[in-house]
Parts: sequence; structure tokens; C-alpha cells
Amino acid sequence: MFKFYVKIILCFVLAVSMIGLMIPSAFAENTIGFDFIHYPTGLDFPIIQDTVIINGHVKFENDKAVGLGIGPGYQITAQVFSSDDKLVYTQSKKSNPLENVSSLGTISKFAIWIPSEEFTKPDRYSVYIFYGPPESSFKNTQYSGLQYVFVGTDPTSFQEKLNREQQSQIGTTFATTPQDAESYIWILVIIFIIAITGFIARTIYQNRRSRTKRFGLSEEDLRNNFRRFNEDDAEDLVKLLFEKKGYDTKVGVESKSGEIKRSGDFGIDVRATISTKRIGFITKKEKLGIQVKHWENNVGFDDAAKTMGVSEEYDKVIIVSTKADFTHQVYENKKERKNWKKLELWNSEKFKDELRKYVLR
Repeated sequence: MFKFYVKIILCFVLAVSMIGLMIPSAFAENTIGFDFIHYPTGLDFPIIQDTVIINGHVKFENDKAVGLGIGPGYQITAQVFSSDDKLVYTQSKKSNPLENVSSLGTISKFAIWIPSEEFTKPDRYSVYIFYGPPESSFKNTQYSGLQYVFVGTDPTSFQEKLNREQQSQIGTTFATTPQDAESYIWILVIIFIIAITGFIARTIYQNRRSRTKRFGLSEEDLRNNFRRFNEDDAEDLVKLLFEKKGYDTKVGVESKSGEIKRSGDFGIDVRATISTKRIGFITKKEKLGIQVKHWENNVGFDDAAKTMGVSEEYDKVIIVSTKADFTHQVYENKKERKNWKKLELWNSEKFKDELRKYVLR
């Protein structure tokens, strides 16, 4: 009787854990959609032809793949995994041009053909479809598509077999656990606390739009113009971007006590260096000075001139307007002033494109 209650509690804990994994992304729009899938006779399905054919499409909005933020022209990749998560087949092909379909919006269609001999044994195979570079972290998310192919079995039979194996494993677990009832209870309490903590942490994580480990940055942050970022966050994000591009970076200036100060940085927020070429035994380094303006308004001439006034020691100076642009006067002075030739102006769109290229991908 005691084991019966233990099993009930364990099932409740597993259910809570699954909810924690599923709820945050349940209402997100999928990148990949499917039109239909054909199965050959050898896989115990209606006769079409000796190939599994998966037809689908990639959804686009404003010429960007939904959720991914990358444009058209990337490859479609199919990866086939067995039920024990082993990769058994992969295929990549160029995506088709964009077209507008009234019921779906702007899409890029694809057709993946997988020879039936690739499915070598009876099993449930998972076919994942990726747009752009296939990332394992995108499996089972809205950024990839998933179709199951059942070979020598059917969905109901496979699920029954899976249930039997899981019940057998649970029975083995209980047969080898301590007989002391107090030990059972404490083990289950710890599992329950871990499951609840994981659920809460994941919910908070998703609410902050932190879908990756990459600075907690998501495509949603770019769309809402970095709403949750303050000025220090923006400087740190610029620092991360240039680290991804291969630079050694520093934010702020070092005080006499060794403390890094962000104020009093003499008009340069981020300092970045990179080795550009080697002459004999001497390596030449490029030194960048980067000023970050996290403003709602366009950056004006006075602020740009102040930054250029401390630019002598740098090979290149970049002013990043993370949320806006620059005034016409700034652009005109960049064209006309010789000492402004080494200045680069990154408006918000340029900054976001660089983040998509080096941080989000």
C-alpha cells in the first residue's frame, strides 16, 4: 500500500515537471509548418512511393523567419533520430524563394525526400526540420518542425511498448530503493522541491525573454527595441558582441584603486582590440573605441563631436545608437570632416543586424 502512494506522488512530481517545460512556449508561433507527409508501403502505410516525403514551409514576417530573425536563402536541414536519440540520417537543401499564400502569409516551401532504406529497423523515428544552421537546442521548440515516422509499428503499439518499459523501470527502481519509509518520504520531498524550483525558474526565465544562454537575448528584445535593458546592460551587450567577433574587450575605465568605473570614461564606453596582421615577429593590433548611446532620441552633433575629441589613440571609433539613429548633421559632418573618416555610425538597425549575425545565431 505504501508503494502505491509513493507511485502516485512520483507521477504528480513528473507531471509538474512536464508542465514547467511545456507552458512557457505553448503559445509561441512556430517557424516551421507542415502541409502533408507521404509514407511508402514498406513502412506499413498507404502506397505512395518508395520514399518518405515531407512537404512544409518556413513562415516569414517582414522578410525574416518567424522567431529566428534571419532572412531568406538559408538551407533547410532534415535530421532523423531513432527513439534512443541517435542521429541516423541528415539532409540539407537550399530553400525556395518567398511567396505569399493568402491562408498562410509569406512562406518559403520545401519538400524533403528520405529514402525508406534509411529507416533500418522497426522504431519510431523523429524527423526534425531546421531553417538555417541546425542547432540541437532548437529541437522540440517552436524554432524547428517535428514529424514522426513509425516503421514496423504504429503510434498506439509504440506508446504501449514505451509504457511497459517505463513501468518496468519504475518497478526496478522501487525494488532497489531502501525499505525505510522515512527514506522514501525524504527522497520524494527533495524531488518535489527540485521540480517546483525548476518550474518557477523556467517560468521567470521565459517571462524575461531569456531563451538562450547568450546574455539572455532573444529576437523579442530586438523587436521591442531593448525595452528591458538599461544603459549598463546596453554597454555589456556591445561588449559581448565584439567578443563574439573575436575582440578583447573592456567596459569603462580602471580607477587608481583598480575598480572599473563606467562614469568618467572620457567618451568611450567599450575598448576593443584585435590582432589584424603579423609583420615578421610583430603582430599589429587594431584598437577600437566604442561609445554606446542607449537613447530614445537620435544622437546629435555635440555628442558625436565630444566622442571624436578623445579619439586620437584609437584606429577606429564606433558610436552605437542602440534604440534610435543619428541626426542629419552628424551624417553630414562624417562626410565632410577629414578627422571623422575613422568614425563608424551604427544606428539601431545596424546594431540589431550585427547581434543577429554574431550573438543570436
